[in-house]
This record gives sequence, structure tokens and C-alpha cells, in this order.
Amino acid sequence: PDEKSASLHFSAIVAIAGIVGTPVGGYISDRLAGGKASREQVLTTCLRIMSFSSVFGIIFSVASAYCTTRNSFLFCMGTAIMFLFLPTGCCTMAVMESVPSKMRASAVALNILIMHVLGDVPSPIAVGALKDYLAPNCNTKRIDGQEVLNPLCIEDGDGLRLTLVLCLSWLIFTVIF
Repeated sequence: PDEKSASLHFSAIVAIAGIVGTPVGGYISDRLAGGKASREQVLTTCLRIMSFSSVFGIIFSVASAYCTTRNSFLFCMGTAIMFLFLPTGCCTMAVMESVPSKMRASAVALNILIMHVLGDVPSPIAVGALKDYLAPNCNTKRIDGQEVLNPLCIEDGDGLRLTLVLCLSWLIFTVIF
């Protein structure tokens, strides 16, 4: 398998995990904190779902860092990502229940802005810089006029594993605090 195949498989796993995890999390939260639940019940239910899904996401993420086969890695990472998508609806519910009803739209908008500014935008740059430092041979090279994965990347397995573990450690830190 080449890097294009790996990228395609991983992208499919992320998409499927999101498609499954997000509505399943919404269904679970609706079942556990039904329509007539108090504000405190909704927040407690959301916190429980976020906590449990984060713990299981971390367990499967750490397991994926030590998988020795492609299929076991894809299974563990896909399961981890699904668990991390699970509380998406709960996060929105928690934000909406944390403010007066007339401020809900602004609270959700501010929450999305903060997630993008502190997460989606800088994280690829930070993770890429960390990977470049810990696994300097895992880059592309031009060989026979084509961009291909550097053949020396195989020597940087420990650096790639450490990059994954450090990213997961950050996830653990954010869950705890």
C-alpha cells in the first residue's frame, strides 16, 4: 500500500466515524436527557456522555499508536474517532443550556469561533511541525519526476509514534482539565 491508499483509507475512516458518531451521540443524549429534562439534568447527561466518550476515545487512540497491522490500526483509530465525534451534539446542548435562551445563538457562534481559532486552525500547523521535528525523514521527495513518500520514512517509525502519543497526551490533558 502506498501513501495515497493510506490517505484514502484514513479519510474514509474519519468520514464514516463522523457520520456514525455524531448522530449516535445525539440519539444517546436525547434518550438519556429527554425533552422534559431540567437544565441540570441535560448538563449532567452531556457531561457524562462527553466524559465517557473521551475516555474510550483516548483508550482506542493510545491502542492505535501501538498497533502493528494496518487493519488493527484503522479499527482502533476509527473507533477512537467515532467516540470523539460522539459528544458533538452534547457540546452544543451544553453551550445552549449554559446561557439564557436569548443568548443561545451568540453562545453557539462564539463556541464555534473559539474551537476554530484555538483548534482547527493552529493544530495542523503545530502537529506538522512536531512531526517534522520528530520524524524528519517522513516527507515527500521528487523521484523520477513524481512526488513520493521519502523511502527513509520507515526509519522514523518511533518519531511518528511519539508524535501520535504526544498529540493524544494533549487530548488527555484537555479532558482532565
